[in-house]
Amino acid sequence: MTVPSLYPGEFIAIVVEWDQPYVTGAPGSPGASSSIDLCITGSGSDEITDLDGNTVSCTGANATGVDPVQVLIIGNPANSRGDTATERLNLMVGLADGTPAPGRIKLVVEDDGAGSTIDAFATHSSTVQGHPGAAGAAAVGAAFFALTPLCGTSPAQLESFSSAGGAPILFDTSGHRLATPVVRQKPNFVAPDGVNDTFLGFTLASTGITDDSSVSQCENDTAFPNFFGTSAATPHAASIAALMQQANSAVTPAQIYQALASTALAMGASTPNFDSGYGFVQADMALAQLPPAAPMLSASAASVAAGQSITLTWSSINTTGCTASGNWSGTLGASGSEAVTPTAQGTATYTLSCANAVASASKAVEVTVTAPVATGGGGGGGGTDGLTLLMLAAVAGVRAGRRLLIQNFSLHGRRSSSWVQALRGCACR
Repeated sequence: MTVPSLYPGEFIAIVVEWDQPYVTGAPGSPGASSSIDLCITGSGSDEITDLDGNTVSCTGANATGVDPVQVLIIGNPANSRGDTATERLNLMVGLADGTPAPGRIKLVVEDDGAGSTIDAFATHSSTVQGHPGAAGAAAVGAAFFALTPLCGTSPAQLESFSSAGGAPILFDTSGHRLATPVVRQKPNFVAPDGVNDTFLGFTLASTGITDDSSVSQCENDTAFPNFFGTSAATPHAASIAALMQQANSAVTPAQIYQALASTALAMGASTPNFDSGYGFVQADMALAQLPPAAPMLSASAASVAAGQSITLTWSSINTTGCTASGNWSGTLGASGSEAVTPTAQGTATYTLSCANAVASASKAVEVTVTAPVATGGGGGGGGTDGLTLLMLAAVAGVRAGRRLLIQNFSLHGRRSSSWVQALRGCACR
């Protein structure tokens, strides 16, 4: 293989696995029955280390009964004073200690886009391994954000380092070989990478990538570095999933995965495929595929007198509109407020159903309606209302010698002749 120039802290992982069951995560598994030794030879300025940081040229043969994996690291130490030079190295995989040979073996060069090449025996086969291959996980490929539909490139362009799927699942969770291997659709979909963050990555200018987008949402901020890799694409997809679950906490991961996959923009000649899955994710379209949560509905008061008004306020997410029923009715917007006036004593129930193209959800509030407020007045006795108190205060003021201008006093919409006569009897002007 050819190893490109590596900057300080950059490294490449060489990983070998073979078709024997893992022990980790598989209680009772017999583990590896073959002992494999991975070696790297050749000269150069890069360091070859094991996972513990020890300088080595070979992993050494693994014991049997352990996980069937070996790893070596080719790297430029973080404390190096400069980049390393391009070099050519040889990789060797050997069977050790007279153990039986495995049936399948896979060697992966994981360089996260550094630009290494496998110069002999390259099969260009699946590189998805580990957790992304799990049945309940969504594996995410990467596409540079500037080369996506919103930014003027359609279909989105897959990053060269984005892992390919298609590796068969050979064992069950107990380490027993399956009668028929399972091949899962991986990756599931693709999300953007290469976006700005505050500290991780490197600037586009430092790598010679031209930033010439004329789309405002796709403009790069040269003051910040850019974060590349499926490690950058995955949190973008995860953030969409988190917002979808926030919109409706009742949706399941399977519903979210299906919505993201079914609305993705295809990126290959056939869909799905083992390079880009179902394509480039679309957050807004995916959200619209999910049922809405119940709307938020509240009343300005829990109790009201008959004939008086209260205000109902509501809001909903991922809906196209709402319908009122119960003690109110009509077609309403996805959010808003409305004054209602219950007239009958008892319990008034206000129900709101909000819907999108997939489903609808409802919420109801109950308001206790009490007897109408007593008004007093007329020819009877009863309590003293606000106008009565005002008039008594006026009369008291007149008796104190103050000047009072009296115009049309009315009580509950009617001129009160009794009050007018009373005031005339005060001998005031």
